[in-house]
Formats: sequence, C-alpha cells, structure tokens
Amino acid sequence: MSKEVNKAVVEDCCCCCKKNTQNDADDEERKIRKIGAGIDAFKDQSNLIITWSLAIFGGSLLVLLNTADYAHPKVLPLKEIYLCFVISWICLIISLSYAFDITGAVRAKNMYDNSEENMKDIFRKANRSLGIQMFFFKMALLSLAIWLMIYVYWWIYIMDK
Repeated sequence: MSKEVNKAVVEDCCCCCKKNTQNDADDEERKIRKIGAGIDAFKDQSNLIITWSLAIFGGSLLVLLNTADYAHPKVLPLKEIYLCFVISWICLIISLSYAFDITGAVRAKNMYDNSEENMKDIFRKANRSLGIQMFFFKMALLSLAIWLMIYVYWWIYIMDK
C-alpha cells in the first residue's frame, strides 16, 4: 500500500513540476513581449523626435535664408544671437544620431535570441539612447528659445531706437 501511495505522490509531483515549468515559460514569454512592446514604444517616440527635429531644422534654416524684408539686427553684437541656430543644429544632429541606436535596438529585438536577459539588455540600451536623444532635442529647443527671447527683446525695445 505504501508503495502505491509513494508512486501516486511522485506522479502528482511530476505533473505539478510540469505545470510550474510551463507557467515559468509562459511568464518569461509574457515578460519578453512586454519588454519588446517597450522597445517598440521607444522607437515610436524616437520617430516623433526625428520628425520634430527635421521640422525645426528646416524652419530655422528658412529664417536665416529668408530674403523677405523682416526685422533683423543690423549691428554685429546683436547679430551674434543667430549663433544660437548653430548650437541648436549641433544638438539636433546629435539627437538624430542617437535615433539610429534605437533603430538598431529594434532590429536586434527582431533578429536575435529573445531570451529575457538579452531583451532586458536591448531595452536598457534603447532606453538610454532615447533619454540622450530627448536631452539633446531639449537643448536644441532651449537654444532656439534663447534666440527667440533675445530677438523679441530686441524687436520690442531696441529696433526703433
């Protein structure tokens, strides 16, 4: 009788172990999908920043190359505020370069071994690249905001004097 009970306990244990193994595999697959979705969200955010960066670059270039007769400083010290555009463009270029890292992370996610550890590593790299991309995008916006504040100040207080 005890041999039959022990045999039943072992069979139940194996069934339980199989279920736990299956649950662990399902949990890992669910985590991998979540991490993959996060990487895709990084890509979408990065693409949005790319679009805005190109629009800002084109708009600022139009301001400089515009031949229309708009109010602009004619004396050298005030013309130097246009150097803010150069700073902004450099920041935009750096921001765009980090977008390529995020694109690479998406490719890695789709191509390589989808173990949880690899996906976490790809996620961390993409997260870091997106953070840096956003930082330089914000610095570009800050540079343009400084130009705009100085320009508006000049336009209101100095232009007609």
